[in-house]
Amino acid sequence: RLPVGMRDLYVSVDGDRTGAEFLAFVAPTGTKLVVSDVDGTLTEYENAYPESVALGTTVAPHPDAPSALQMVKSRGYAVVYVTARGDRFTQDTRDWFATNNFPRGPLRMPTAIITVPGEETVEFKRSALEALSAFEVEAGIGNRASDITAYMESGLPANRVFIKLPEFDGEIAQQIMAGVATGFQAYADLRDMHLASM
Repeated sequence: RLPVGMRDLYVSVDGDRTGAEFLAFVAPTGTKLVVSDVDGTLTEYENAYPESVALGTTVAPHPDAPSALQMVKSRGYAVVYVTARGDRFTQDTRDWFATNNFPRGPLRMPTAIITVPGEETVEFKRSALEALSAFEVEAGIGNRASDITAYMESGLPANRVFIKLPEFDGEIAQQIMAGVATGFQAYADLRDMHLASM
């Protein structure tokens, strides 16, 4: 048996010796998770990564986002990243997490290069969260209405659905006003006021 933690593994075919690297998440029963979206939630704005691919620019994280998620990890939670960014960008995404000091964690990405915002994204995220049903999801972090819907449909209460403002204020204003999610402006506030109380 593999020891608990994130494990780098490689599988190989006996016949032609082709293979693939992958990351295994080995966790004991009862492990609690915090799930986070990536683009616009952790990156400085929604299209920062696509622009960086096209223009060769650097993608910055929101200030204090890495330290907020490192605090979550230090409190015994596993951080899982669920993003609509296509899985052909898996290594780029993992490299960005490492460069910016985000905690290492499982990464769920669709096989499609583009997942359209809206119902298509909700369906992908809903399925990704269902696949985590062996664990207890304690909180979800996002920035769009699709994140709120996916987290709500997965059973997260409003006080555990955290939405980064203000990029999509117009899209999510009614949901925030209705109290189905908790908006936050800065990761320092999320870390100190909400995540620290979990």
